[in-house]
Amino acid sequence: MLKQLTKLPLNSRVGVVGAGMSGLMFTYTLGKLRPDVNITLFERNKGKVGGWVNSWDTVDQNGDPIMFERGPRTLRGVSDGSVLMIDTLKELGKTNKLKCIEKTADANKKFIADPNDNLVQAPNSFLSFLKFSASPLGKGLFSAILLEWARKPCEDLFKDESAESLVRRRYGNDFIGNNILSAIFRGIYADDLSTLSAKKVLSKLYNDERLYGSTCKALLVKWKNRRLSGSNYDCPVPRLTDTILKYKDAFRKDENELYLLSRHLKKYPMLCFDGGLSTFPNAVKDAVDKMKNVTVIRDNVSNAHYKDGKLSVEVEGHKPQELDHLRFSVAPDSIEAVLGGSNKALSKKFKELEYLTIALVNYYLPNKDIIEKKYHSFGYLIPKSNKNPGKVLGVIFDSIIEKNAKPLFEPSQGGQSGNLARGKEYTKMTAMVGGYMFNDPKTRKPVVPPESATIANVRDAFKKHLHISEKDLDAGLWQYTLAENSLPRYSVGYCDWSAAAQSMVTKDYDGKVSLGGIGFAKSCGIPDVVTDGFIDALSLSQ
Repeated sequence: MLKQLTKLPLNSRVGVVGAGMSGLMFTYTLGKLRPDVNITLFERNKGKVGGWVNSWDTVDQNGDPIMFERGPRTLRGVSDGSVLMIDTLKELGKTNKLKCIEKTADANKKFIADPNDNLVQAPNSFLSFLKFSASPLGKGLFSAILLEWARKPCEDLFKDESAESLVRRRYGNDFIGNNILSAIFRGIYADDLSTLSAKKVLSKLYNDERLYGSTCKALLVKWKNRRLSGSNYDCPVPRLTDTILKYKDAFRKDENELYLLSRHLKKYPMLCFDGGLSTFPNAVKDAVDKMKNVTVIRDNVSNAHYKDGKLSVEVEGHKPQELDHLRFSVAPDSIEAVLGGSNKALSKKFKELEYLTIALVNYYLPNKDIIEKKYHSFGYLIPKSNKNPGKVLGVIFDSIIEKNAKPLFEPSQGGQSGNLARGKEYTKMTAMVGGYMFNDPKTRKPVVPPESATIANVRDAFKKHLHISEKDLDAGLWQYTLAENSLPRYSVGYCDWSAAAQSMVTKDYDGKVSLGGIGFAKSCGIPDVVTDGFIDALSLSQ
């Protein structure tokens, strides 16, 4: 997120490094708002765009077409980013690709593996809450919740801490962390509660404790404030968030239409795409290709220089290019690879970060659903309390999601009937493996086992947790993908590191270089990096 910038003069030259979700949204937004600005989008991957989003079309054992998601696949609930993405796709005529999961659908259920390798449904109703509380995962749950208001808050109002220590203090035990939250954070960040920054990944809980003393007290105060706001006609509750209001003003959108879209998206806990999540970056890339003020170069930016107020980049296979602004929308290690060669202090700063590597294992079996009906859901996660020798973070039931997906809009609004699965029987799953569990405790670097060993570990997990037979496992199609250094570790102190890194870049390059993408957005989630790209492009355009 931009902290300080140099206003773009007329007919400026802007370089954008990375055609991931953030880089594409940044380019698309700036290109539309400032037709005078000449933008060059650099992407080193010659085969695709979208960063780690990778909807891969292939064929199954019978030669029939299938699609594997080898990265993120869904958007979770309504947010600024999802509103921006859906409205952009509407603008680009891609509403027929938009799908949703209803609240009552099987795919909206989630499971957690208990210490005995049994799958327990995460609570989504009072009855399921009681069942969960009675399971090994529910130990300490009632006292944790009922007494949260009475526990003392942290005395240091500004110091960061681990997510584990914050959760332990607020809930009075380690059961909540080890049995529940560790599973969630493994699924989102592929990391451990004892390492993750509370300020970064539990910002709401962190801030509520410091402002109000406890989560319960925060909920009470906010509830009272909403009631007062609702009864005061001079202070109406805003219909749109600040970000969406900025979007409305920038592109002269109809406020009521955006409000209705936001309300519509709130009905659904999950959004997905016919053809996979790559639908979004591919659609934006096609739109960017048609912009007269945007040039796409499929080569790597190897270095950047700044001297006497002049900024330039070296691009493999091309002449050096002078720029008025350089935007990074790639991971921090890729930023260091460009800026670090000519800026040793900045290189040292960026090398303070650690990274996580995740192995993705896709499984597909045609003509048969081998996931027991009682487990039909989004999938399951494995918490710290489970021994988990295979280092599996979690498993996603892609076939259940696809079979439950329905058009987001009625056919008259641009949607289409049917669902992603079109009534076929099949099983498709994706296992996420490794993350922080791959990292060597001494070197803190990933040590990745061979592909065959990882697939064997996933097979064992499928047998233990889902009771799938060897015969069905042997009959399935297996696909392995290694996402090396795909996530920075949001360790304790990350927010301070991010602020310091951005401050150094702003000072050293006089506001002519900005940082975005997964390392500098609000979170690593797709909607947040898209929002980051939009907000910074808007700021730069004004």
